[in-house]
Amino acid sequence: MTYGAEIKRGREAMHMTQEQLAEALGVSRQAVSKWEMDLSRPAREKLTRLSEVLEIPAETWEAIDESQAAAERPVDNVRPWRTAAGVLGVVCLVLAASLVWALSTRAPRAEPLPPETRPATPLPEGDAKDPFPETLELEDYHDYDFGDWPYGTYDRGMLPMLDEAEELVENTLWEGVFQDPEGGAPTYLRIVRAEPMPESRANPNSNSDRLLYNLYLLYAIPDSNGDYLWEIAFRMVETVPCTEEGEGPVVTSFSNVLGREGFRVDLTGAPGDRDSFYITRRSGGAPALMVLTSGTDWAAETDVDEDGVLEIVYPEMDFSPTCHVSVIDTVAGEDGAYRYTADLGDLPGLAFAPEKGGFVVTDEQQAVMARYILKNGRLERRPVTDFTAMDYIDVADTILTFVTEETGILSDGREPDEVIYTGTHRITHRQRAYLALEELYRMTGLKVHSCYVTANEYGVCFSLLPDGFDQRSFFSAHLPEALGGVGIPSFHIAYREREGCEWSPLSVAEAVCPPVGAERGEALKWVYDQMSLFRTGKAERVVGEELTCTNGDLFLCTLQETARGWVLTDLYGPYPNGEVNH
Repeated sequence: MTYGAEIKRGREAMHMTQEQLAEALGVSRQAVSKWEMDLSRPAREKLTRLSEVLEIPAETWEAIDESQAAAERPVDNVRPWRTAAGVLGVVCLVLAASLVWALSTRAPRAEPLPPETRPATPLPEGDAKDPFPETLELEDYHDYDFGDWPYGTYDRGMLPMLDEAEELVENTLWEGVFQDPEGGAPTYLRIVRAEPMPESRANPNSNSDRLLYNLYLLYAIPDSNGDYLWEIAFRMVETVPCTEEGEGPVVTSFSNVLGREGFRVDLTGAPGDRDSFYITRRSGGAPALMVLTSGTDWAAETDVDEDGVLEIVYPEMDFSPTCHVSVIDTVAGEDGAYRYTADLGDLPGLAFAPEKGGFVVTDEQQAVMARYILKNGRLERRPVTDFTAMDYIDVADTILTFVTEETGILSDGREPDEVIYTGTHRITHRQRAYLALEELYRMTGLKVHSCYVTANEYGVCFSLLPDGFDQRSFFSAHLPEALGGVGIPSFHIAYREREGCEWSPLSVAEAVCPPVGAERGEALKWVYDQMSLFRTGKAERVVGEELTCTNGDLFLCTLQETARGWVLTDLYGPYPNGEVNH
């Protein structure tokens, strides 16, 4: 006897549906379904409540534990979805304090000096310490059932429709096929709905007569004569709607996920409850349930340990205010798989962002400040210079050549990948350059194939010629303090159509312009909204060349009127409290 079998027996003895039992326990229906399939086990406090609701003696659970402990290899289906503790808790506190300080501290703004008097000094090192720990410990759990989770046996007699061809076709929601890699008979798959019941019966609090169904995965393998019978693989879920568009399963194929291929079936239950079944093929042809994930959003397949094989990452179903993210990974030479769990609610700024390369810490401007990969059962920080194209996806193909000599005060002499500690942030000139180019892309749509760059404590300057920074720079940006800049942030754009700027790759004919016919003030607000690095608040009003935000910040902006509309050429700000100090 298992937990799942005893819960199901007790529920049916009390003539309760899974929905009714879930409501009595204060859990989701999917949770009850997984208990009964032995895909997860109730917490201790839920066992006490189960004993009360289903009239099951508490000794029954103890007897099940003892029988499993006596087995040669215990089948422990307690899912490792617990709040990270111990070392992770301490690390989280350190990281939280560091990031709050890093993102909230604003040093007094300094008035920028004229170009000819600016000192060519590097950013101050001081006693700045790296605010991002080298490693983050994770909670781990060894899932020996990974690859072929146990889901019991089902008799064909449970579904009379298996022998009724027309009824089977009518209730089929999806069809697929597994080919035998050794050239044998294929395996045919179907997901069908069965055993309809009114929603009012499954949920006494509902007045709806909408029909709910149980969903089953079926399979059939032709014999030597080509004949076959449909068999029940397992029941996937109980009492779900699947009659209207958008309801029911969504099936996609996958490959290279933890070294396997197959079909992924996504099912939506209660609001925010999303299940993903990963179905693979056994050596004999029958389908196997590789793994099942349940979370507040769909699972993602991402190479978070950089081994060339995709892992499964998903936000777990959790009723606490924090977000638990789990990673499923296999280890060479070991059976099953490991589930690693992190509580992102305790780590401000840390998030799982596949579009940025996995687990990253970003600042207010969404610049990647630190990246972590899964290694040795924990998250390890990658070097700050080891960023990928996903960090700067719009301009990652641009080839940057840094010039540190013969540019005078325009360069502070630092190498492009030298880590700069500003006291609150860590960044490199190369990262600054890509971030500035992304801002330029958002405002103009320009992507340059290659260019020269020079950089100092104020920001970066771009040119198509190695010696053109003084007079032929098509874009220059003094960066905000959050990115290590000093003084008032600003930028200058040189368009090709302007007198003497034929060397610029920027053309107003190709620029991103406000809607046709927009007044100058509205055009300026529209352009301001396209920014990321320089925008500090919501634009409120425009007077002449001054744009004021709702938070009191003031920007000085210059617009150029063209045949296509207004384009922004210069920006200075923000000036706090609306006071221009240069």
